[in-house]
Amino acid sequence: MSFTNIEVTGTFQNASGKALNGRVVATLCTAIQNADHTVEPSPIQVKIVNGKLTMQLVANNDSQTVPQHSFYLFQIYAGNTPPREFKAVVPFNAIEGKIDVSELYEKSGLSGIQQLLRPVVRGGANVRELINALGALGIIEVIPQSEGEHNELEV
Repeated sequence: MSFTNIEVTGTFQNASGKALNGRVVATLCTAIQNADHTVEPSPIQVKIVNGKLTMQLVANNDSQTVPQHSFYLFQIYAGNTPPREFKAVVPFNAIEGKIDVSELYEKSGLSGIQQLLRPVVRGGANVRELINALGALGIIEVIPQSEGEHNELEV
């Protein structure tokens, strides 16, 4: 058995829907091995052109891949937005051998743990100020409240 190749795709747009250009860099945290093949942790950089990303990576969670629990560090530079960085596992069982980078981002966590952490923060004006500040920094996405909703933040 050998590594499974996965196509990582993505669409990048600004708030008004304009396609962004930029680049994505993916780097393994450590060398991984599967059968007699080894992949070293060197940066793989691909351009985002007219809002579209397509890059080829090897899955790092095949049952025969060692060490277990490796992850990729993704760095995304798109348009004039602040750079984004996250750690994720590229799964061998991606449907049709493809996965969207937004799905990797949603499932990202410490060392590529594949679960979405959703802490909830409740409070008054001080929490709203914190929410707005984190949104301005691009750390979270602020979703306007509907009438009658409580101050609640899902991250």
